[in-house]
Amino acid sequence: GVAGLVSLDQAGNAIARLGNFAVSGGGFVLRDSIALDVTGTVSANSVALRSSAAVAKALTVSVTDNGPGVDPKYANEIFKRTGRRMDEETDGYQVRLDVGQNSFNGNSLVEVKPKDWQISLAYKRLEADSVLDSFTDSNFHLGGTDAKGWLLAGNYAIDKNAWLSARYLSTDTITGPALGIDVLLLDFSARF
Repeated sequence: GVAGLVSLDQAGNAIARLGNFAVSGGGFVLRDSIALDVTGTVSANSVALRSSAAVAKALTVSVTDNGPGVDPKYANEIFKRTGRRMDEETDGYQVRLDVGQNSFNGNSLVEVKPKDWQISLAYKRLEADSVLDSFTDSNFHLGGTDAKGWLLAGNYAIDKNAWLSARYLSTDTITGPALGIDVLLLDFSARF
């Protein structure tokens, strides 16, 4: 093995065969090498092939990846040092029940009539990596992910296409530092 960067620039036909070859702490560059035949394994931090006419079977580059997150074999050590489990957190869901007229949520062409009403109850859970933070509801836990909680909402029409809305959201963090956020929203909406 060799430490540092190994570059075979314009080797032409000068190097016919390369056996097992490892580069530690650097990369391997193969440029303008026509007749190179790799008979063993070449490993390095990075491998670059530029203007090389080496036969396709001559050079095999393989990359391994354990996927997102922390390798499971380090989980106990991380827990000892930080007191936190580093588990995959990619689940997100919402369950909602609406009772009353659907005219508040439906098509804008549907008329909201005086004294129409609707009550909603929902439970939502968004783990830390379940969705991109910029796509979350900014009222639920004041935006972002790593939150779970309840939504209670009500709508009441005071006139044709005019109604009052109230929403109460109560959320807590799932795995981060304990933080509970309660939000009350009062709105007047009208369609015209």
